[in-house]
Amino acid sequence: MNSHIIKIYFSDFFNIDPHILDKYGAVNISLVSDLPLFIDPFLLFGSSKKEYQHLHSEIIKYLIFLANKSSQDLGKDIYESLFHFKEIKQNWLGFSKNSNNGRALGWRFAQALHRNFNDKYSILRNSPIDTQVHIEKLCLLDKGVGKDNISDFTTNLIKSFLLKYTEKFTLKYLNRSQTRFLSVARSKFNYKFEKWMAEDYTLPYINHDYVILTPKDILMKDDTWINRNDLLNSFEDICASVTNDSLRFEFNNYFQKILNELARGKEKPSSDDKRKAKDMVLSQFPEIIDYYIKSKELHKVEAYNNSVHDVTVTDVMLRQDVSKAREQLTSLKFYSKPVSEQELLEKIDILKNFIEHQGGYKLFYPNGNLCTNEIFVHKLFQFLTLTSNSDVNFEVNNGNGAVDTVFSLGRRDKTLLEIKLGGSSSLPRNLENQLEAYKKSNGTDKGYFLIICFNQKQIEKVYNITKNFPEETKKYFISIDADKSNKTSASKLGTKK
Repeated sequence: MNSHIIKIYFSDFFNIDPHILDKYGAVNISLVSDLPLFIDPFLLFGSSKKEYQHLHSEIIKYLIFLANKSSQDLGKDIYESLFHFKEIKQNWLGFSKNSNNGRALGWRFAQALHRNFNDKYSILRNSPIDTQVHIEKLCLLDKGVGKDNISDFTTNLIKSFLLKYTEKFTLKYLNRSQTRFLSVARSKFNYKFEKWMAEDYTLPYINHDYVILTPKDILMKDDTWINRNDLLNSFEDICASVTNDSLRFEFNNYFQKILNELARGKEKPSSDDKRKAKDMVLSQFPEIIDYYIKSKELHKVEAYNNSVHDVTVTDVMLRQDVSKAREQLTSLKFYSKPVSEQELLEKIDILKNFIEHQGGYKLFYPNGNLCTNEIFVHKLFQFLTLTSNSDVNFEVNNGNGAVDTVFSLGRRDKTLLEIKLGGSSSLPRNLENQLEAYKKSNGTDKGYFLIICFNQKQIEKVYNITKNFPEETKKYFISIDADKSNKTSASKLGTKK
């Protein structure tokens, strides 16, 4: 098999026209590593589809069940069965770079969930301003709960729906040899027996495991519609929208008092001071969260539009444009080289020239808009550099953090490649310390930084950072100019300047 037609997506592995998946409404997942997309329960709540609204109601039903159980003295086995969930890796969505083995929800999430039900201001607390119950409220109340936790938990609670959705596609479009009839554990909760039960399904099957498809219209890229960062960023607007004059005064007065204390002796409060002050106000007046949630409910159409945009960007950037770019890079002999240090440098040179002078910079501009999401950029390079004739491993962790990519021709011939964004605030520190630690932990003295710059300011920043390094060190820093503004117009990806 030629390396440029290496299989990456569900449609590749199951020999299905991608348009069939599009028509069915499912995202064309990668079966090489997770796509950075997440199920957002708000999209179930805000949907016009009765089926989705019912799913959201079922999520709330289970939360109420857990809340009632949380006041009881549960044994360890029962507690684990009801509160503790694993990541469902078979949907191939999440943060993992080199596989679908992400981080499980774990005990920390289970404890946060249990603790919240016994808190005076819980996710099930009746709102004074007529808002609905949302599981995402947990990430507003507990800083340790993020979008991946909310997505994984939601996936577990709607697992039966996702399996039936996948089975329907499987029976209609796949050959019997591509499927397997399976009993899937913890598919559906039985309230009569208070137990998660297994169900039987016919599902896509490959590499000794089944696959779950997910509808596009319940997925988000950057964060759930209700999230803590958005709450903090819109904090002042939320407080200003409170119609109760005395309550609004209390919020603002307490915020200013805390901010003044944190900024004492400074010319003006820092952004960190403001964030800490907002956190403290939210702890003192958690009802602000209700006003925030109400504002998000009133803009649920925008949540749907964001979802459509997120999935479209993912598909264009990580599938359509990558496929075109791989064809171009194949003609440039990019995939025909092994990956020793010298050949890797030749590959990087081809890639740099392709991005800077042959239209490859457009990979970072899906639908014409710049995408500097670090996870997406790393995923883009992973899909772009995958070959079938070499040992290339992504996100390898040997004790000092995860290095992006390890190219290897054997245990003794390893070359590391760390991809960075020119706009990263941590770039100076990373260039100084990070790669050396990675080289030591991976047992190699060969490693390079590939730094992607999207404007002239970033290009100059990288130059100013690296100019003071010794000459023998500078060769390990390779910058790529992906600035759209300094490129001549080209009608299509791959057209030469």
